[in-house]
Amino acid sequence: MEYEINEIEIEKVRPNDWNPNMMDSKKFGMLMKEISSKGCRQPVLVRLKGDMFEIIDGEHRFNACKELGYSKVPCIVVADNDVEAKVSTIMMGKIKGEFNPVKLAKLIEDFAKTYTKKQIKEMTGYSEGEIEDYLLLTGLSRETKEALKQVNEGKSTEVIQFALDSRQREILEKTLINAKSKYDTDRNECLTRICDDWLNICLGELFGDRKSKDVEESVQEEIHKDG
Repeated sequence: MEYEINEIEIEKVRPNDWNPNMMDSKKFGMLMKEISSKGCRQPVLVRLKGDMFEIIDGEHRFNACKELGYSKVPCIVVADNDVEAKVSTIMMGKIKGEFNPVKLAKLIEDFAKTYTKKQIKEMTGYSEGEIEDYLLLTGLSRETKEALKQVNEGKSTEVIQFALDSRQREILEKTLINAKSKYDTDRNECLTRICDDWLNICLGELFGDRKSKDVEESVQEEIHKDG
């Protein structure tokens, strides 16, 4: 099947909110240098979402083009639904880079609300054991959820501590070791990114659209103070 490449105004293209793929600053700099000297020779995969084109694959190329001042970016437009788009992001990202484990775990958790582990395995290529590992990363204890609710309601000002169980620590440690050995990325920077994403996901699940910026900033402040 052949797809047409279209030059789309960069202001009409936006990233999706689920992409788990990470790229460190060194590799992003190399990507910008390549695009600056030779142009964006690999189109961004997008789908029409409302009046915007949502990225399915190619967010880093899109960001590089935007920083370089491009007014348009080469795109291939497909008609993927939500599930197809998310699966495509995972499959293409697995080939190209390192996933943020928390964002990937959130994606798999979303799939698990509708599909069985066997179906998710067929969709993503992950084994059922790997799927279970990622689902563990999305777990929050009842005590932690209750503490966060109390902070949001102004009933508690105590420091919030996010504790991982032994299996979650094992998975996170393995991810950090792999990222550090495979990429020129500082361990602490990698951990900070993961924790920030984890915090955002947790707050979003608990407070939804009612989650205020003040709540997030206060929790972040207490965590940094505690660290």
